[in-house]
Amino acid sequence: MWREMNIKFTPEEVIAFKIELDTGSLAIANRFKNFIIQNANPQEKMTLKVDNEEFKVECNKHYNVGEITNKFDLFDTKTNSIRRVHNTETVKKPNLPAFRLFFPTGLVHNIDSQIEDNTADAVMDAYGFCIPIHDAQVLCCEATDYARDVYCSGRNKTEPSLERTYRERKNILGKYFTSIGIERSKITSWKEDVEAFIEPYKGQFKCNRIVLK
Repeated sequence: MWREMNIKFTPEEVIAFKIELDTGSLAIANRFKNFIIQNANPQEKMTLKVDNEEFKVECNKHYNVGEITNKFDLFDTKTNSIRRVHNTETVKKPNLPAFRLFFPTGLVHNIDSQIEDNTADAVMDAYGFCIPIHDAQVLCCEATDYARDVYCSGRNKTEPSLERTYRERKNILGKYFTSIGIERSKITSWKEDVEAFIEPYKGQFKCNRIVLK
């Protein structure tokens, strides 16, 4: 991020960036991320619940704890004899503390994908052509406004959309937090460390259509 923004690697910039993370424009996102990472209860195999979808995940971080060698006796036709083959495998143990880093990504990217999939389905139904690419779509020019409307608001209030995510945010977060093992006793921490720093939006939220490229 610093290289893309041409920020110099100086002590002054480190201090300035820390202020942004602690109390500036990045503070809420940073606190939200930290709350999830610090309070999740990772397991080797888990079933996560993100809004309308439920899916299984496995720990993708491991320690190398040793090696194990298996021996196999095979018949070698070239020498007309039995020869022994040694196969060595690395023994791995799930690194559950490191797996915590996945959970903010698991939430945000899955919500993104649900909204994008729903938008692409709508455009395909209406116009017969659409190639979704994360937060962008390749489509016919006459479908542009329709795609942006669906991405922001959905075809109805129950479909995945950015505005529905805003309306249902507490319900979505509650189910997700439960699925990743965040205990109800952490509600106080959530209110003090995250909610207290959120500036409530006044009025009815209406998503800007240009969020979809």
